[in-house]
Amino acid sequence: MARDAELNEFLEAAGLSLGQAQRSILGGETRPPQVVLSEAELEIRAGFRLDDRGLHIEPVGSEGVVRGALDSSALSTLKVRFVAARSEEGPDQPTRSRKDVVEAVTARADVKRLSELVGEVRVDAAFVGEMGIWTAQVRDAHGTLLRQLTLPDQG
Repeated sequence: MARDAELNEFLEAAGLSLGQAQRSILGGETRPPQVVLSEAELEIRAGFRLDDRGLHIEPVGSEGVVRGALDSSALSTLKVRFVAARSEEGPDQPTRSRKDVVEAVTARADVKRLSELVGEVRVDAAFVGEMGIWTAQVRDAHGTLLRQLTLPDQG
C-alpha cells in the first residue's frame, strides 16, 4: 500500500536521485564529464495534506481519477526546479580565463557554421569549480540558446 511522504524528505530524496543519476552518467570516472546535469524540473500532481509535522504528499492512483472516484480538480500541482550549486570542494580558480574559453568556443568549426547560418552569435562561459569544467552557451542575437558545451579546464 502506498503511503504519504513528508514534502521535505521527498524533495531531499529526489535531489539525491539526481546526484546518483549524474554519477551514473559519469560511470565512476574522475575526468571532467561530457554531460552535466545542471538543471532538472520535477512536476508532481497529487493530493497534499498539512499537519503538525509539515506538508505531506499523498499518493493518488490514476485509476481513481479514471473511474471518477476522485475529482482531478481536487489535485494540486507542485513544480520543483533543481539547480546545480557549487560545492565547497574543487578548485576555487580555473586554470583558463573566461576570455580564453569564449575565444576557443568561438573558433570551433560548429560555432562558426552556426554564425554563418543565423548571423551574429554570443558566447558566454561559466566555470564549474567542483567539477573542474567550463560550461559555454552559444546564443543568437535574440538570446535563443543554440548550443551548450562542456569543456575541460585544461587548454
